[in-house]
Amino acid sequence: MSVRSQFCNLCGEPLGETCQIFSRVPGDKGLAVCASCAANALTCSVCGMPLRSDADRLSDGRPVCAPCQITAIDDPVTARAIYEQVIQIVTSALGLRVYVRPGFALYSCAGMAALQEHIPHPEFDANTNHHLLGAYIKLGARREIVVETGLPRLMMTKVIAHEYGHAWQGENCPFLLDPVLLEGFCEWIAFRVLGVAGATEAQKYQRTVSGFYGDALRVVLAIEETGGASSVVSRVRSQARNSLLLSDRLPTVVMT
Repeated sequence: MSVRSQFCNLCGEPLGETCQIFSRVPGDKGLAVCASCAANALTCSVCGMPLRSDADRLSDGRPVCAPCQITAIDDPVTARAIYEQVIQIVTSALGLRVYVRPGFALYSCAGMAALQEHIPHPEFDANTNHHLLGAYIKLGARREIVVETGLPRLMMTKVIAHEYGHAWQGENCPFLLDPVLLEGFCEWIAFRVLGVAGATEAQKYQRTVSGFYGDALRVVLAIEETGGASSVVSRVRSQARNSLLLSDRLPTVVMT
């Protein structure tokens, strides 16, 4: 890629013999960055683009570039509105209702990391070093969905929908232990919510993504394709009843 400037787009110093070009999308002009800035500059906490030292910050202090800041959901009022929209879609489009509505809160990135340390990793997830974006907390009488602040709108919608699926499971089939149905069902809830929201590209990504969650979603989608949405719910309920015969252990926390 040709460089239109001889100076670093971050520090203003000459680019020198080597530089790096960071592009947000293929084919754009890109950001020309000198070797020093490429190695040491701040990076956007959402997309990873290098930033100037005076870059904007999310509410929890993480640096963010201007395009990502526009799409970031970083205030509780807007996040709560998305939460309410998810509940409405799940209730009206899927006919699923959570009668004891969980609380809802935005956590900082550090807060989510601290929470992750106290959540036991399921066997299928024990070796995965992923960053926790959301969780459904069930401790005694406490029920709460927590989501990391600053997520893009569609990502926040997906995370909230997934965790709301766990809330439904907590009321309707708390003994469900099969990991594929446990997480696949919640990914399916998110898939259906994104569909109602018109996010077809996000749905396409969900369908094709590799790894446990993508595989689990495809299992549940196959169930839906043969018997409709009602067959998904029936399968989850019946599997929970079968699990009840084998274990009396209630899950205390469900996470993604």
